[in-house]
Amino acid sequence: WSLGAFAHAWYLFRTEFTMDSMWQDVRFAFRSFRTGPGLIAVAVLSLAVGIGANSSVFSVVDVFMLRPLPYPDSHELVSVYSTNQERGWTSLELSAPDFRDFRDRSRTLDLAAQDGETYNFSQGDEPERITGKSVSWNFFQVLKVQPALGRAFLPEEEIAGQAKVVILSDGLWHRRFGAEPSVLGGTVILDGEAHTIVGVMPPRFWFEEPGNDLWTPLSFSGEEARNSHYLETVGRLVARATLEQSRAEVAQIAEALADAFPETSADNGARVLTLHEEFFNEGFKAGSVIATVAVAFVLLIACANVANLMMTRAAGREREVALRGALGAGRLRIMRQLMTESVMVALMGGGLGLLVAVAGIRGLLSIMPPSFPRVDEIGLDGRVLAFTAVVSLATGIIFGLAPALQTSRANLIAQLKEGGRTGAGAKGGRLWCPQRCSSRGSYGSRRQIAGSINKTSSRSDSHFPTRRTPKTNRLSHSRTG
Repeated sequence: WSLGAFAHAWYLFRTEFTMDSMWQDVRFAFRSFRTGPGLIAVAVLSLAVGIGANSSVFSVVDVFMLRPLPYPDSHELVSVYSTNQERGWTSLELSAPDFRDFRDRSRTLDLAAQDGETYNFSQGDEPERITGKSVSWNFFQVLKVQPALGRAFLPEEEIAGQAKVVILSDGLWHRRFGAEPSVLGGTVILDGEAHTIVGVMPPRFWFEEPGNDLWTPLSFSGEEARNSHYLETVGRLVARATLEQSRAEVAQIAEALADAFPETSADNGARVLTLHEEFFNEGFKAGSVIATVAVAFVLLIACANVANLMMTRAAGREREVALRGALGAGRLRIMRQLMTESVMVALMGGGLGLLVAVAGIRGLLSIMPPSFPRVDEIGLDGRVLAFTAVVSLATGIIFGLAPALQTSRANLIAQLKEGGRTGAGAKGGRLWCPQRCSSRGSYGSRRQIAGSINKTSSRSDSHFPTRRTPKTNRLSHSRTG
């Protein structure tokens, strides 16, 4: 492009896309909707269903697949599993001896472990059956999450025979202790044994599944069986270690353990998965992709239907568009007006689609188990609203582009001649001409238009009365002279 062409393009942009003219387009768009409210209502409802379905599915996929897990540097978290092809093990928990060996030998992972438990909880005169976890002393250190009150476990508290301690969840602390800070140092009875309270976890903390009420240290005596696999692991990559390095190292450790303990670990291997892969496996990913594609097709079908409706509506406005073009409106200006109308329809559909999304989210939550992780985070938040807005704008452009292109190509002379034969323009005889077109349609423009129509009529249109021609010519000659 030359400098002059660039300057001309910048001038057109500044003159065409002003706030006043765009606001004028919006106002006229809403006025034009009065000339076919039924068609507009059908279009809005169709888009609301498609956009609402997409927003509902996005709210779930966003929480489960797109957002990081609620732990600091969650991309560094992994899990280690035992494997054995001959026995059909693809992801088996570790035994206690294997876990300690992996933790002590690994230089790329800081490894922790846990085991699910249920306890008979007694405090005062109200016994309760609760769920909890027994975890290695470094469990909270690996997750980089510390108690909101008190401290985490110490290395010596993992050894069998040490004093028994417990860390409470925020929910249990509020429910049974009234959120009293003085609870630290107190005791509770778990399965008939006294445990000292040393900490309280932050609100909404969970790992693997919500609903755990407390955590106790794993107790290792050194006599655990190597062929008893029950410990779930979570590890964090150490500084400058990569996932590939960790996988290679874990495989080497597993091979060494198989050689050292052939009676229990022969042919055993190990695999490393990211924590996100463990929580949301391939089956969940496949389901998310299928649901996303399905609702995307629903929206595409809605766009196709609405595009047909808008093209039908635009077909009845060709004479209006032709007159606007005759009065000085360029093709870009006309297309912008038509696209504005399409975007307004799409935004109304998006607004109504939010109500559909609320109902859709409630339906999805009703079929999810309450123990499913992060279910409480699903809902209409800023990310879902932004997604809905973007989808609405994109939808308006998609279904509005074809009608705008078709209508803006209307034959000026043919449509004006047709308007002269029928004696009417747009429906109800009401044609819109923006202020900017009116300013262009000054005396000089009207003279050129009159001369153009008169010259065309004298050549090919016998339907115009001949007695009007002299008047037009006299008017033209008198003013030009």
